[in-house]
Amino acid sequence: MSLLRWRTDKRGSVRAIGRRILLVSSLLTLLSPVYTTTASSAGASSAPYTVGLVTDETGPAASTYQNVVEGAQARIGLQNAHGGVNGHQIKLLTADDATSPSLNMVAAQELISKGALVLIQDSAVAFVSAKLMQQQGMPVVGTGTDGYEWGEKPYTNMFSLTNELWDPKEPVYALSPAIWKGVKKVGSFGYSISPSSTEAATAFGYAAKKAGLNPVYINTSLPFGTVNATSMALSLQREGVQGLYMPLDDNTNIAIITAARQQGVKLKVAISATGYGQNTLDEKSAVQASQGVYFISSAGAPVELHTPATEAMQNALATYGHYHGVPNFGAYEGWLTADLTIKGLQLAGKTTTKQSFIANLRKVTNYTGGGLIPTPVNFTQFGKDPNPSCGYYTILKGSHFVVANNGQPVCSKLLPNSDQAP
Repeated sequence: MSLLRWRTDKRGSVRAIGRRILLVSSLLTLLSPVYTTTASSAGASSAPYTVGLVTDETGPAASTYQNVVEGAQARIGLQNAHGGVNGHQIKLLTADDATSPSLNMVAAQELISKGALVLIQDSAVAFVSAKLMQQQGMPVVGTGTDGYEWGEKPYTNMFSLTNELWDPKEPVYALSPAIWKGVKKVGSFGYSISPSSTEAATAFGYAAKKAGLNPVYINTSLPFGTVNATSMALSLQREGVQGLYMPLDDNTNIAIITAARQQGVKLKVAISATGYGQNTLDEKSAVQASQGVYFISSAGAPVELHTPATEAMQNALATYGHYHGVPNFGAYEGWLTADLTIKGLQLAGKTTTKQSFIANLRKVTNYTGGGLIPTPVNFTQFGKDPNPSCGYYTILKGSHFVVANNGQPVCSKLLPNSDQAP
């Protein structure tokens, strides 16, 4: 399940992977996490399984994780409608950590105190709770975009949808010729306060050189969330940039593309690591500015493929999550992390414990999220990245996303010795 995108974990190491960038926040210690409950459906023959979900509903990463709750509600609602798991309905408790490391810890502890059997961590700051969760033997399911822990011992209680994050040596995936064909000079941007965004841009430059491209403009000094892009566009024009990779949030990426076109920058390829989903389609100005731009479908198969898996997800999102249109990153992530949680509960047996959940899910070799994930996740290969890794790209044409590469995922191999990249 790869964006074929670049990131860094909290320790500052670089690598190419397929997920969202880590958005760094300040400690919002004056706030309190907000809890909500999704009631389980009637008719359960036994006490419900309680699942806790921590996510960034507010704070700096909120735009990234928007609609996580709706995605999780949809998948759990669908499962409950079909009898739950082993005669148990599933009760979902959610908590907003406000993208605050301190509040992530508070939220995790509170959900455990409320009886959570499993904890879903769809958060940019999940790493702060890793040690506590490991010490308590708590199964943790998540996106795995925030640090080494998802693939580093002793955290074998943690299960990430993103198996490209697992190798602590941080190897780098090659750029795909299918996307960058005809491009010579390339550029990228990063937020100065976000190590992952900064190193994403830097690592892109490394991979570009290996692909025979010339990274003429790498700017890692952007203020977080900036939409003041005129000076950036002028720099792109001055350097003759033909290909642009943007590991930034939606608003910044759209601002850069808009300014670049206003300044006459002739981009052959522009890739936005964020923005696939209904949110972009609902913004007229974003649609106008982004014609021909690549948007990576970060979490799984785009709904434009109309596969049984995508149609089942969309139908359930509408019915149980009250979400309509093209699912964004958060909706996908909520759906898939809930699906993986359900998989773990099913495998744990009728006498379900935290230990049986962890032990049996760790044996799974080919998790695909019901067919949404193009690179099957092998949970027995803890700490090892898949090779190759595949993901989907879409292009905005008119008012619709069109799946690139003739509807097939784009695959890339690890660059030899790339874990030694500066």
